[in-house]
Amino acid sequence: MSRPTHGAIANDGTVALVSGTGPSDVGGSLEVFDGEEIHLERQFNATTGLPAIRADGSFVAVSTRPPASTVTLFDVGANRAVAAQTVPRRTPRVLGFHGDGEYLYVGIRRNDDPYLALDTTGTVLWGSDRFRASRPLRARLESLTEQLRS
Repeated sequence: MSRPTHGAIANDGTVALVSGTGPSDVGGSLEVFDGEEIHLERQFNATTGLPAIRADGSFVAVSTRPPASTVTLFDVGANRAVAAQTVPRRTPRVLGFHGDGEYLYVGIRRNDDPYLALDTTGTVLWGSDRFRASRPLRARLESLTEQLRS
C-alpha cells in the first residue's frame, strides 16, 4: 500500500487497511491480510473511511464518502462483497461490529451515535429516527402496514 490512512486489527491478527490515492485524486483501496497472505483487495472510486473488522476477522466493513455515500460489507473468507448500504445525502462512518460481531453499527458525520445497524447479510436491523425519516414515504408506509399486521 502506498498511502495507508486507516486500519483495524482483528483478535486473530487479520488486518484491514484502507489507503488513499494521490493528494489530487479521489479514490481509495481496501486490503485485508494476515501475516501470510492477502485475503481481499478492492478499489473504490470514492474516498474511503475507517474500516471495521469483526473480532474473528471474518467480516470487514468500510464506508465511502459522498458522492458514493455507501457502507460496504465484505465476507473475507469468501472474498466477496455481501452488501452495500447507500446512505443518501450523508457521510457514513463505520462504528464497528457489536453483539458478538453479529451486527455492524454505522454512524453519520463525526457523530458516534448509531444511525443504523446491519447484520452480516447486509439487512438493516435497526434505524435511528433520522434514518427512518430519510427513507422514502412508500417504504415507511409499507413498514407501518407490516407492523399493523403483526
